[in-house]
Amino acid sequence: MKSILFMAQMGALCTLGLIGVTSGASAQQNDPLSELPIDQRRANPAGLADPQPDTEVAPAGDSDTLVPLMLPPTRGISSAKAQEEANRYRACMRRMDTAPDRALEDALAWLTDGPSLPAEHCAAAALVALGRPDAAAERYGRLADDMRTGRGLTYDIVDADDPYSLLAGIYAQMGNALLLADKPEQAYTAFSNGLAQAPLENDPLTLELHVDRARTLGLLGEYEDAIKDLEQARMIGGWRADIALYLASAYRALGDLEPALDAAIRAVELDQQSPAARLERANIHMLTGDEKAARTDWQTIVTRWPDAAAAFAARANLAALDQMDPAPNNTAPTP
Repeated sequence: MKSILFMAQMGALCTLGLIGVTSGASAQQNDPLSELPIDQRRANPAGLADPQPDTEVAPAGDSDTLVPLMLPPTRGISSAKAQEEANRYRACMRRMDTAPDRALEDALAWLTDGPSLPAEHCAAAALVALGRPDAAAERYGRLADDMRTGRGLTYDIVDADDPYSLLAGIYAQMGNALLLADKPEQAYTAFSNGLAQAPLENDPLTLELHVDRARTLGLLGEYEDAIKDLEQARMIGGWRADIALYLASAYRALGDLEPALDAAIRAVELDQQSPAARLERANIHMLTGDEKAARTDWQTIVTRWPDAAAAFAARANLAALDQMDPAPNNTAPTP
């Protein structure tokens, strides 16, 4: 039976903001371009965490550290006890959307009974939902360490696809918590550890880890390496709107505008309802000298998504363009 922990952690993987393209290509131009601000809190409440000590992540690639998880799943736990643990975990995770504070209380009370992987995971997820990503990352790190030694293994997770996927998924969530905490260097380490533990090169979790690490590399300004991760993700899962958008951003930051525009066009084609993709395409159009196409995209964003973050950037770009050209040849928004 697939592990409940594995299913829940896969469903809880954070979907975060755009690659952080700073001045890259636009610095080479005189045209002012207002870019979409990075938003690392799309699905989570904002909030500052109390200072937490950094968590050391064990080096990846040490196969001996996972041996305890491969032992026969006896551990003296009855089937009734396993079901009780599973039900308790489901109840804790169900409170995440509506009452994360209650979920955290339940998880911490559960941990007073002794080490428990499901309880630790619920506590970490609750801290993310409460806007405390530093504390969450620390717990995810502790959870990963416990999984590597088998500590807190209170019911059979070996019946999941494999324990390596479980550990890789925890590293993925740890990395996303670190991004929320504005710690991209540590996030890079977490995502890299996740990729080292992922058992298959072509499964969905590996794909997401490549995308997550690419976003992190973008925040660190390592755009060439970000492109490598994004291309690897594309090889696994084909073209996706987010992958195309991130590629466009990274190529633009490098000043390589031809592949940037190709990727931006594809991003818009794959997601017609994405103002971010249209903003990226507009900015690249402007950098290539196609002012008319850029203006059309910016005006479309303002008309169709007036309250989106991209609309604020589009308005700023239109205003700057109007200052340079007081009598612009306005183009009606595309449908």
